[in-house]
Amino acid sequence: MMKRREFLKLCLASGLGRSLPFVGSGSAVGHIVNKGNQLSLIHLEGGNDAFNTVVPFTLDTYYKERPALALKPESLLQLNEEYGLNPALKNLHLRFKQGQVAIYLGIGYENVSYSHVRASQIWRTGDPLSLEGESWSQKRLNLKLKPTILSIRDFDTHFDQEIKHKEALLKLDEKIGELSKGSICLVYSEMGRSLKENDEGGTDHGHSNLAFLIGEKVRGGIYGAYKVAENEIAINFTDVFSEIDSLGIGRTV
Repeated sequence: MMKRREFLKLCLASGLGRSLPFVGSGSAVGHIVNKGNQLSLIHLEGGNDAFNTVVPFTLDTYYKERPALALKPESLLQLNEEYGLNPALKNLHLRFKQGQVAIYLGIGYENVSYSHVRASQIWRTGDPLSLEGESWSQKRLNLKLKPTILSIRDFDTHFDQEIKHKEALLKLDEKIGELSKGSICLVYSEMGRSLKENDEGGTDHGHSNLAFLIGEKVRGGIYGAYKVAENEIAINFTDVFSEIDSLGIGRTV
């Protein structure tokens, strides 16, 4: 896992450091500028294919490992010189261009679980070592109202991924288009998928994951990077929870 000092060096080297004002002494992904927003959560159930959601179109390995499933650069909604967004995500792309989407690549935790039930539980509790307990939003946020939670299914694309993934992302994009003004929304999946495609026109469970944080008060950008090595992550998912916690969501500010 990338240490905080290494992350800072990477940000400064890439120019990201100028747009990453760290919030609080323990923050690793400072990007939020105001307090008092309503929180909603969207769970992409089944293990979303990060690589075909935010596409690393300059990565040769992506095209080598996905001769059938790789998306062509000209089909993508451009994010920057390295990444493009799946064309099904037009509402998300619009919000990104408005500076309202933080994209976390390579997000996760050490020794990721490939069990849907266990991995979903870990993301819910925010604790890879806990077998049960309250959700991280209940434990970490002093909420007067519970966050809105929505699950979108059909992201477990072991076969026929080309059609299934597009349809699932279209459902996500519809929900993003319906987000209320002033809200903060965390979009996540319990796991990612393999970079290498399988023989059934799909991908298998993998560790490299992504998440989106969407809202008018979010300082948009792309943070972290995809990690191909097993169990290597760029951003610990609890760092994002800490950032949301720093907002004081649901409290009287």
